Amino acid sequence: MKTNQFELADDVLEGLYAAIKIPFFLLYLILAFVPTTCMIIAIFNGFLDVPKWMVLMNPIVTTIIGWILRAVNKDVFYDMPAIIMSNVGVVLMCVVSVVNILG
Repeated sequence: MKTNQFELADDVLEGLYAAIKIPFFLLYLILAFVPTTCMIIAIFNGFLDVPKWMVLMNPIVTTIIGWILRAVNKDVFYDMPAIIMSNVGVVLMCVVSVVNILG
């Protein structure tokens, strides 16, 4: 039995993280790829009246940018891909819809 309670807690949390990693990753794929794919198809087919470069305003592109930033400086950008950049991508998709409504 482990005498250090912090090691025990760390082992329990690592086990829980390993158990939920795959379902959360699949949920992220569904929540990120499906709306992004629909938006890209709508822009290229002309259903959204926005410039074509706005296909870059989505969670997938911003997550890739977050991975690049984390590769540059992991201490500063350690949570960029997972937390911040995917949410920025969702906000940018909202900007695309506002531009479509106003345009």
